[in-house]
Amino acid sequence: MHLHDPIAIDDEAVRDCQPTAAIAICRDPADVVRLYSRVAWAYEAWGAIADSRVRRHVRELVRQSGGGNIVEAGCGSGALLVELARDNPHGLTVGLDLAPGMVVAARRRIERQRLPGVEVGRGDVRELVFADDGVDTLTSSYVLDILPSDEILTALTEFRRVLRPGGRLVLVSVTPAERRRHRIPELVYGSPLPLTSNCRAIRLAPLLHQLGFVDITRRYVSQIGLPSEVVSATKGPSDRLRALPGSATRRDAYRSARGSHHRSPRQHL
Repeated sequence: MHLHDPIAIDDEAVRDCQPTAAIAICRDPADVVRLYSRVAWAYEAWGAIADSRVRRHVRELVRQSGGGNIVEAGCGSGALLVELARDNPHGLTVGLDLAPGMVVAARRRIERQRLPGVEVGRGDVRELVFADDGVDTLTSSYVLDILPSDEILTALTEFRRVLRPGGRLVLVSVTPAERRRHRIPELVYGSPLPLTSNCRAIRLAPLLHQLGFVDITRRYVSQIGLPSEVVSATKGPSDRLRALPGSATRRDAYRSARGSHHRSPRQHL
């Protein structure tokens, strides 16, 4: 089986990944992008309060991968991207975000730090601009849990496509609460409130297994009562893809609607 063959995913794996609070998103994805652009100037204030613990785990997992071509898909205002670049002095670190305001904020942060080997640009996790097998490590935090449910698989398939064999994937998402005191956020997940931005609790490990990833690990992390999962996985050989009844063709449909241009990380801007 080749990477571009239609991938069929076990229905049970898809159900395990489904958002627990609301199957459907409540806000138009374009509105969410505009919201993130508007709050880019203050985004790190929230990140420092709610995400610092998760970021430490992500940074350590990415550091263990040994550098090279590193991509942060959904880099926000660039706080984690700076740390990833510092840990990758001899490689290329690329940050992508769909919100123009976040891209501007991340570029300014990188310029202030005067870090070499860092690029920031606008990018969509559903259609990454990179060539096949060209990325050593890809990380993405709190992006998949705001996508429409059917596009989570589209993004994961793209992540697998661009990673080299043996490359590492590190994902962070809102996840179902495992302790009673962490259940309060589930009351607003998936609600139309602007502050939730379509966030819903999901579990990613079942889909990664179906997509042929190996060495999958999951860490449950909570900060200020917000439950998250940090999932790490390694891209396995193509023959580990699970070819099961029912074809997942959403990725191809998305590309045909927008067109597709794949380039190496350094050519992506």
